Amino acid sequence: MSRLFYPTLFSVTAALAATLWVRHGLPMHWLTALVETAAAQAQTPADGNAAPPPNGAVYRGRPAPQRLPPTGKPPAAPPGQPSRARQTPFTQLQIDPSGAGALEVTRPVPIPSAKVVAKFGNEVILAADVLPAVQEEFKHLARQVPPEQHDQFFQMVMAKHVKSLLQTKLVVQEMKKNVPEGKFPEMEKQILQHFEKERLPEMKKKLGVTTESEVDAKLKEYGTSLKEQRKSFVEMILVQEWMRKDAKFDEHVSHEQMLAFYHEHHREYEFPAKVRFEQIHVNYGRRRGRQEAWELARRLGYQVYSGAPMAEIAKVHSEGAKADQGGLHDWTSKGSLKCKELDAALFSLPVGVLSNPIDDGRGFTIVRVVQRTEAGATSFRDAQAGIKVKITEQRGMDARNKAITAFFEKMKTKVWTAYDDMPEPKAQNAKKPTNRMLR
Repeated sequence: MSRLFYPTLFSVTAALAATLWVRHGLPMHWLTALVETAAAQAQTPADGNAAPPPNGAVYRGRPAPQRLPPTGKPPAAPPGQPSRARQTPFTQLQIDPSGAGALEVTRPVPIPSAKVVAKFGNEVILAADVLPAVQEEFKHLARQVPPEQHDQFFQMVMAKHVKSLLQTKLVVQEMKKNVPEGKFPEMEKQILQHFEKERLPEMKKKLGVTTESEVDAKLKEYGTSLKEQRKSFVEMILVQEWMRKDAKFDEHVSHEQMLAFYHEHHREYEFPAKVRFEQIHVNYGRRRGRQEAWELARRLGYQVYSGAPMAEIAKVHSEGAKADQGGLHDWTSKGSLKCKELDAALFSLPVGVLSNPIDDGRGFTIVRVVQRTEAGATSFRDAQAGIKVKITEQRGMDARNKAITAFFEKMKTKVWTAYDDMPEPKAQNAKKPTNRMLR
C-alpha cells in the first residue's frame, strides 16, 4: 500500500494545484512548489516516522523552490491595447530569473475585454463587443488630445460606442417584440440572403480575397468575424426598418426653403480659378549648375516655340514629376502651388502662350496653359437638385436622432452602463475614421 500512496498523492496534488491556478489565478511558483514537493515525496522511501523536509531543503541535489507570497497589485493594461480575452483569459506571466533559487512571478491579470460594460434585461455587453471600433477611432483621434488625457479620452470613446451599441440592441429587441410569433426566423433568413448577395461580395473585393474562410480570417485580424458581421447586418436592417416607421418627417421642400439654404451656405458653392497646363522642368544642383540649367531650359523652350510638340520634348528631356505624361498637369486650383511665381504665371499667361524659364527653387520650369476656368460660384439653378437632397437628408437624420433619443430615454431605467455619467467625446476638426470593420 505504501508503494501506491505517494504516486497517488503526487497525481492528486498536481491536479488540485492546476485546478486552483486556473480557477483562482494562483501564481505559477505556487503550482511549481506543490508539484515538485509531491514529486520529491513520491520518490522518498516510505517511512511513516520521517519528518517532512523543511523549506529550502535539498531534493535530489537541488534546492526546493521557495514559496513566495503573492505580489502586489497588478499593473493596469494601457488604453487602446488590443485584447484577446475570448481566446486567452489571462495575460502571460512575467518571470524575473534574478535571485538565488527564487522566481518572482506576477499574478495573472484578467484581460479588460471580458469586462461587462452594459446590461439590459438578461443580456450583457462586454468590452470586447466594442473594443475593435473603439481602438480604431482612438488611434485616429488620439493625436488631437494631449498624452496626459489619453486615458480619459479612451474611456469617453468607449462610452460613446457602448451607448450606440446599447441603443441598437434595445431597438432590435423592440422590433422582435412587434414581429408576429414564428415570423422572425423567416425575416432573418431574407436579410441574410441579401447579405450573401450584396454585402459579402463587397467584403471580398475590399479585403482582396475570394473565399468566405479568407474573409473570416481577415476580419479576425480586426477583432471581429464573419459571424459577427452577419449578426450586425441583421441588426442594422432591423434598426433601419424601425427608423422608417417611427422617425417621421416632412419630405416636402419648398422653393423658398431651398433658396434660403443656398444663401446660407453660399460659400460652399464657390469655387476657385483652376488651370490645366504643360510643363518642362530642368533641375540644378549636383548634376548641373544653375546657369547650365537655365541655358538648357531656354534651349528646350526655343524648340517648342519653333514648333516642336511640347509633350514630346517633355517626355525626353523634362525632369519634372509628370515627364512621362508629356508634362501635362490636370486641374490645379489657384494658390495651391508652393512656388508663388509659377502660380502667378499660370493664372496670368494667355492660354497657349509659352512662359519664360521660372526658378522654382529646385530648377527652371517652362509652362504653357492648356485650359483655365475663372473663379466663381455654382448658380442656384444648377445647385437646386442637390440642395433638395441635402435638406431631406438632414431632416431625416434629425428625425432619426430624435426618435432614438426619445426611445433610449424611455428605456433608460431598464438599462445600466459603466459610463452612465460620462459625456461623449468631442474632438476639434476630427475627420471620420475609415470604417475598416465593414459594418
